[in-house]
Order: sequence, then C-alpha cells, then structure tokens
Amino acid sequence: MRSVILLFFSAVPLFSQTLYNDTTITELRLSFYYTSWKDSLTKHVASETDIPARLTVNSVIYDSIGVRYKGNSSYNVSSEKKPFNLSIDAYKENQLLDGYKTLNLNNFFKDPTCVREKIAYEIAARYFPAVKAAFARLYINNEYWGLYLNVQQINKIFLREHFVEWDGNMYKGDPPTSSGGVFGADLTWHGADTSYYRARYELKTNEEQNDWSDLVRLINLLNNLPDATFETEIAKYLNVDRTLWYLSYCSVFVNLDSYLGSGHNYYLYDSSLEGMDMILWDINEVLGTFSNEQLTIEQREKLSLLYKNQDGARPLVKRLLAVSSFRQRYYSHCRVIMNETLSESYWQPKVQKYQQLVSASLSADTRKLYTMAQFATNVTTDIVSTGQGAPGTIPGVLSFVNHRRTYLSTLNEIVGVVPIVVSLQHGPVQPTQTDSVSFQAVIRNAASASIWWSVNYSRFQNRTMTRASSDSTLFRVTLLPFSRNNYVRYYVEAAGASGASEVYPSHAEYVTQSFAVTGTNPRLPVVINELMASNTKTVKDQQNQYDDWIELFNTSSDTVSLAGMFLSDELMPKQKWKIPAKTVIPPRGYLLVWADEDTLDVGGLHANFKLSKSGEVVFL
Repeated sequence: MRSVILLFFSAVPLFSQTLYNDTTITELRLSFYYTSWKDSLTKHVASETDIPARLTVNSVIYDSIGVRYKGNSSYNVSSEKKPFNLSIDAYKENQLLDGYKTLNLNNFFKDPTCVREKIAYEIAARYFPAVKAAFARLYINNEYWGLYLNVQQINKIFLREHFVEWDGNMYKGDPPTSSGGVFGADLTWHGADTSYYRARYELKTNEEQNDWSDLVRLINLLNNLPDATFETEIAKYLNVDRTLWYLSYCSVFVNLDSYLGSGHNYYLYDSSLEGMDMILWDINEVLGTFSNEQLTIEQREKLSLLYKNQDGARPLVKRLLAVSSFRQRYYSHCRVIMNETLSESYWQPKVQKYQQLVSASLSADTRKLYTMAQFATNVTTDIVSTGQGAPGTIPGVLSFVNHRRTYLSTLNEIVGVVPIVVSLQHGPVQPTQTDSVSFQAVIRNAASASIWWSVNYSRFQNRTMTRASSDSTLFRVTLLPFSRNNYVRYYVEAAGASGASEVYPSHAEYVTQSFAVTGTNPRLPVVINELMASNTKTVKDQQNQYDDWIELFNTSSDTVSLAGMFLSDELMPKQKWKIPAKTVIPPRGYLLVWADEDTLDVGGLHANFKLSKSGEVVFL
C-alpha cells in the first residue's frame, strides 16, 4: 500500500549570523572611487541616488555597491556622522552580503546610550515580524568613521523570512523623497484617485504592475464601512490582530514617530492568505524620545493607551479601538508587553551587555553625537542635549521604563481581574483526515471562551466553546475533520465578566499551538534531509552543472515509492513539482533532486523551481 505524508515543512536557516550577531561588532570598510564622495552624497539626498563604492567585510570584497545618505531628522545633525544606506546589489544584480542586499547604518540620533533602538527591535520580534539589528564599525577610505547600528531592510528578503507568501504588494507609509511628497500616511480616505496616495505612500514591490487597488480598497473600508459591519468586514482585508500588536507596542513604549503619532514610519504588506499586515519601521525615537507631539516627558510617560482614539486623522486607531472585542484584545497585548518587557529587570541587563560591547568603539568615535558621559548618564537620567546631537531633553532609558510601568500599573484595563488560561490541548494528538478534533481549555475567571484556528496560514476563524457542566473552569469544542496534509494553528481567547480578554498562548496570533493532519495510511518515512541554495562547488548534476539541490532521506528499513508525491518551495501550490511515478528510495537511502528549473534535462531528477540563497522553505 502506498504511503502518504503529512505536510513536511523545512525552514532552513540560510542566512549568515555575521551581520546580526549580538556578541560581536561587524567591521565595514567603504572605499569610494573619487575624493568628492561627500559632495556627491549630499547632492543626491533628495533623489535617493546611489553613488558607487567598494565594501570589504571580513576580508571579502564587494565591488560596485551603492551608497547614499538616509534619514530625515537623523540626517540633519551637524556631525559628519550621517546615517547611510548601502545597496550591495545596486550595480551587480545578484550580489549579496551574507544573504542580504541592503544595510541601513543608523547614527544613534536621539540616543546617547546607543542601545535603546537595538533592544526595542529585539522586543518587537517577540510579538510580530520585526527586522534584525546589530552594531557595526564603519571605516571610510581607511578612516574610522564611527559606531553605527546596522538595521535590516524591509524588502523581499525580509518577507521571505517571515511570511508564507512573499509576492504581494508592499507599501511604505512614507512618501518617496524624489516625488516631493509630504508626511501624512495616515490612512485617511481621499477618494479613489490614486494620485493622492502616491504622494504619501510608496509601492515597494511589484512596481511594474503598479497596482494600488488593494491599498485604496483598505483605506476606503477602514474609513467608510458602517459600524454595524465593520468588525466582520475589516477582518477580511486587514490582519487585525497583527495591527493591534503593532499599536500596543507603539503605545506601551511610546513610539510616537510612527503611525500612532507622526503618521508614518511603517510598512503595509498585503498577503492573500492573511490580509494587509502592518510592519514596524524606524524606531530610533522609541521610549518617548520623539518630541514633535508637543508633550512633556511626564506626559509621554503617562501617555493614554487610547491616545488619538478619537482622532479622525488616525482611522486605524479610532475605528479598531471603537470595537469592543478589538479593544479588549489590544489591552490584552498591552498587558503582555508590559509584564514581559517593560521593566528595569528586563532592560538593565541588556543595556549593560550592549554598552559593554560598544563602549571602546564609541570612545574611539570622534564623530559621535554625544559624549561618553552622556552615554553613561542617559541610562538612568534625563539629559539636556546640546552640540552635535538632537537638541532638547532626552529621557533616561531606565527612568522612562520605570515611570511608564508605574503609570500603566494604575490602569484597571491593565491590572484588573482577567481570565487566566491554565492549559489548552487538542485531541487526538495526531489527527487523521477522518478524525473530528476536540479542543479543551482550563480557564479561571472566564465568562466565555472561543477557539481560534487557521488552516495552512489562512485567516483565523473562531467558534464559541462550551463550559463543562461538571467543572466551571473547563471549556470544550469539537470541530469536524480537517483534510489530510492540512497544517492547523490554534489558540484560545477567554473573556471575563467585565469583558477583559486574554489569549493563550500569550503571543497569539504570532505564536500558536498547532498540529498537522495525516491521511489514514501510515506516514511516509521520507524526510527532507538537506538542501543547498546557490551551489557553486559542492556537487555537479548529470549535465556537469552546479545547480541547487534538495536531498531526501528514507529513514526506514524498507524501499519506499515516491509515486504521487510532490515538492514545492511555496505553500500554495503545494503540488508544484510532481516526483516521477517510478521513483523509489532504497532502505536508509538518499535521493538528490536538482532545483534548477531544467525539467527537460535527461538524467537525474530536475524540479521546476530554484532555491533562493537569501532564504527558502521547502515542502514535501
């Protein structure tokens, strides 16, 4: 009898850890081809035009990369220490640095401690897709230019790291500088004519198609849906939970140079599976350092969690938080973030760790925006900045964290009685396509509970759970059988008598419990054992070419037929390349499949897709 396999997911870490290592500082050496490079960079700021240079990293030379100044306020500092954008592939299309094609070098604008942005990105990554960041020493023409924070670019490489689909439209909530646009990517409705939106947002993928219809549709619905249908309809086009995590993060950490405050510095990515997704960007003024909202530091420390919820110029805040279920989910996320990461006990060890790492490099930095005394003092104390840094008062890291936590701890929405989920499980543990699946949760202080589930990364749907008559803390629900090979993620949401809600696992929907549905036959004992992307010298195919490959391994002591099996590098379609019907793997044997798109080659197995060296997933 032919065996079948449950969906096998192999997420292979193909990205080097050199660039984003928490324990080392990467050395970047730029060499420009002519002496007037500073004049050229300044001349092309508005047009965002790259000028060529050579980059050396770990003795590896990357010739003809593109360099430009970046940033707005951070660029306008009086120091020569401007922020840089490095495009590794600007002049050589396939040139990558450790799997990445763009580096953003930030100059610690408004951060004398040099660590708050780094730690803030680490925290964000606990709750939703967020970029990586690490420290770098920059040399220009063999002259030490200073210490920088290297922040990952949000592009297709980032999408491949975090999303099942990576070919959708992505917009930046900022105008393209070259268009002369103005800030104001506030998602307010200004009619169906796309010219208004093109001046305030930037399409970052699928530029050739130039189709803005999904963004315009979302903005229309966000502003114009009737209240009665808003809750159900907006969830069909917007990843509501991910957006609430974004707003919770910005509120708890008073990140006001964002959609919440200034109305920009974010990305929107449209996935047909999950809807429009909000992505955090440019948080160098996190922890209340953004002063353009005309708020005192004390007012920032006590910023309401409903800040701008009545502001028509912030419809994402106003309309989402007007829905009771969304508002309670938002408060739940705020509680999680506060309890886990808004404390001196969380921040102090990280501040100490990273300041020890960068202290010597910063001390040798003659272009630094702040003094070494401010580097130390601003950890615990507000400082008045003068000189090359941003003018004004900059909150101390730990003092702001402590004061913010103290204020939030006075709010009943945060510290009031909430449901406590003790456990959540499903049964049978390994369901087949013929099994109904039961979910059971033990929850204290709950008036009601719902199970939320997603099949193959589609949008989550929910069903009310029933309280067991014999135990007031036990909630159950049974769902009909799922199709074989389905991958099911699930979590529970409980509501208390006051309406306060909690989800479990606490990082849902980003982190959930899950199971895969098998067929009624035994699981196929073949696994994806190894793969090679960007094969240049390891092994040649039968055509004497170095092509990408996927290695399958038979874990059993029997010969196994692969008739009816498929390989794919996309969740949809899973049946991308059909393995030939007569293919078998001997006991404990290996089989190579060449991922080279050369399906007509004679000799060997050749799939109809290639692997990306910038990151890949493979399904069997």
